[in-house]
Amino acid sequence: MICKVINSHADIQALYDTQSQQEQGIRSDERKIVQIDSLESVRIAHESYVLLCQLVDQGWSCSRMDLLSVVGNLSLELNKIERDLLPPLQGQETKMEGRVVQALLGMRNSAIAILRLVKRFRRFETLEGLISSRAQVVGTVLEDATEQVLRGTQDIAWLKEKCVPPLVELMAIRVSIF
Repeated sequence: MICKVINSHADIQALYDTQSQQEQGIRSDERKIVQIDSLESVRIAHESYVLLCQLVDQGWSCSRMDLLSVVGNLSLELNKIERDLLPPLQGQETKMEGRVVQALLGMRNSAIAILRLVKRFRRFETLEGLISSRAQVVGTVLEDATEQVLRGTQDIAWLKEKCVPPLVELMAIRVSIF
């Protein structure tokens, strides 16, 4: 039996990169296990999940794939907000039309997705707490703020001031999986 302990995305990447070399010295019936203890941040969790899925396809097993899937989906939503939905809102004189409205609607949809993921977090005791509570705050604030901007009661500058700090904070949290 081979067991690899993962404490960062770099550990998963290194295991993935050396997989073909390791297979030469591993009996085909030998059990290969990946044990994830932590990842450096929520931000990288989706990329880690994708690499880990490829390792599972190559015969490795990981008992925490369901948990990493939830964190990976949260990471995907947060990265979508950061990379795709916030940039159209960056102009000084941002007007409520076209891409801006689409970005706001996308942010509202992401907020709803984040709040649904929070419900899934509750199934995993190890994640209950820091990540789920911060994700709850981000989802709630983002949903409320986008609604207010779409209704015209607040402006985009207010939305960014209200939403960006908790979003950045959540993305930087270290993921501990025990």
